[in-house]
Amino acid sequence: MTLPELVRRINTPVGGRQHAQSSRKSSLAPQDKSDPNAIPVRLIQQALVVLIQHHCVQHSRPSGSHSYADEEFFEVDVDEVLCRLRFGNYMSLAQEWGGDDVHLVDALKRDPTMSGTSSEAPDRELQQRAASLRDLLARMLLDSLVRPSTPVQHVSLQDRALALESMLQRAQKGVPTAKSLREIKAKVAAMIDEEDRREWEGANDGTDDLRLGLKRKVTASAGPDKRSKRHANSDVSTSRADVEIDLDVWLRVHYDYFHIQIRNEVIASAISNKYNAATGEVMRLMLQADHAGLARCEKDELRFLAPFGSSTTVSAGGSARVATSFTIEYVNILKQLQLQMVRNMVVDRFGAMAGRIFSILVEKGKLEEKHISKIGLISMGETRDVCSRLFASSILSLQEVPKGSERNPQRTFFLWFVDVNKCKAWLLDHLYKTLGQLSRRRLYEQARKASLLRKAERTDVREAAEALLTDWERKELASLQSLLEAITVAEARVLRDAFILQHFST
Repeated sequence: MTLPELVRRINTPVGGRQHAQSSRKSSLAPQDKSDPNAIPVRLIQQALVVLIQHHCVQHSRPSGSHSYADEEFFEVDVDEVLCRLRFGNYMSLAQEWGGDDVHLVDALKRDPTMSGTSSEAPDRELQQRAASLRDLLARMLLDSLVRPSTPVQHVSLQDRALALESMLQRAQKGVPTAKSLREIKAKVAAMIDEEDRREWEGANDGTDDLRLGLKRKVTASAGPDKRSKRHANSDVSTSRADVEIDLDVWLRVHYDYFHIQIRNEVIASAISNKYNAATGEVMRLMLQADHAGLARCEKDELRFLAPFGSSTTVSAGGSARVATSFTIEYVNILKQLQLQMVRNMVVDRFGAMAGRIFSILVEKGKLEEKHISKIGLISMGETRDVCSRLFASSILSLQEVPKGSERNPQRTFFLWFVDVNKCKAWLLDHLYKTLGQLSRRRLYEQARKASLLRKAERTDVREAAEALLTDWERKELASLQSLLEAITVAEARVLRDAFILQHFST
């Protein structure tokens, strides 16, 4: 949306008639200047600036015959906003990776060697601290916990795709067909991936092989020219001890790294629950090493690991030969996790019979009521009732297969089936609604004890809580803290489930 459109919608009363589309050159002032509740345009502009600085909103000025030179559009980056719900997980994972210093990089700004004031004696301890943090940042960049912030990352992905599609369509002759449009979209996706890869690896101009954001440490034995030439002609990978962080490059958190760590932990927990703790630990170690490995099931679409390569060895019993190398079936694992989440929600809301019918349809596909009743050992009346309730909640879908062209209902097969993508979207919608309800519950409980919280946050009370708080106040404060912790735990569980559904849809 443009700023005039945004101002107009914000200051339109709820349920009121929207203003007709006006000229793109309309004034930025609200339509009704006499409205005391109208939000000032300046405040909306400042809010947009803050959201843009935090990467929650992207802005662009598209080029084309249908756009004005000064027309600017604003768009919410939904993925960037949802990632903020997992910032606590990111911090915990980063702390496990590198300790408490991972999030204490502000000391770099206090490095006396970079202050430019040679008259002041440098603090040796602070110098060592800053050098240690610079090395830590270099390791974080090498291990992909952070990545360089480049201009292309601040351009809307949709704008990039539209610009490339327009360029490729202009290069073609004649009217584009449906097939050519699909090919263009596939080519655009490949071009964007390649552009992102180059941005991630940095500009490789043949003089150096370093990732963007790193530079080689200057040594007294070799100058920059000799060192660059030596490394350009060498195929040996750069040692961590030879590089340091480039303080002129801006860095940002690499969300995908943390998403992979969360995914691996979820997979290891699922393996532990399905088999045992030892098997889950083996899977966790293999995921950490980025290698393949583990067990197999009766059906290929259900197995968590698959044989890889042709090498085999004799099994422990000596009766068969088994593969020595395996590959992790990520798609199968995540698909099973997502289906289990949907089934658990179905059982919670509709009962065990509904969960049984859901599992039957997921495994068998499309079935009539009589077949569902026979396989599930459920009466026809109960089968019809449960299927109807699941259909009303958009969990089950119904397909009509007429026996003849007249489409007579009495000569029509009615097949029930599970639309997996639709079910996952249904569950994700409920999870986000649950998050909103938990947030409102936290605000409600804090508002109920607002006076007690204000008193507890006072400096003198924090220093001498036993003396300045009564027994009743301490009990009420402990009860509130326990309740808020329960809400936080519930939010963490919901966020984990939403993460699995949102980022790993198959």
